[in-house]
Amino acid sequence: KDNRRGLDSVSSPEHYSIIERSFFSEDAPIMICNATREIKGIMVPLENLFTAIQIWLPKQGFAWFYPDETKIIARKRSDQLDVIMQSTIDIDNSLTLMVSLPKGNQDLFNAFVEELQTLINGIVPE
Repeated sequence: KDNRRGLDSVSSPEHYSIIERSFFSEDAPIMICNATREIKGIMVPLENLFTAIQIWLPKQGFAWFYPDETKIIARKRSDQLDVIMQSTIDIDNSLTLMVSLPKGNQDLFNAFVEELQTLINGIVPE
């Protein structure tokens, strides 16, 4: 008789909650970010913005995770670069994207933010 009850299934609640607790726990210590940059005044709907970013990230060698509708977490193993992109809606209905560097090289992060800004500038508002 198998008593593991689906623990080896990635989609099982036990497995997912273990990953969630270890990686993205609400009670985890606050991440100290080495750098944060703001991209303000984005006049594109959030859904369009995040779709464009999610298509762009793998082309830049990043794996990404989308924990909720306001945030994308990206990692580029080859450069040991982790980036968090958190969106907020401003009073004028434009978006601000807070781009943070919890782990990685400052110069690579700055280059990432510049390329991200170029990508955002190229998204045509509907």
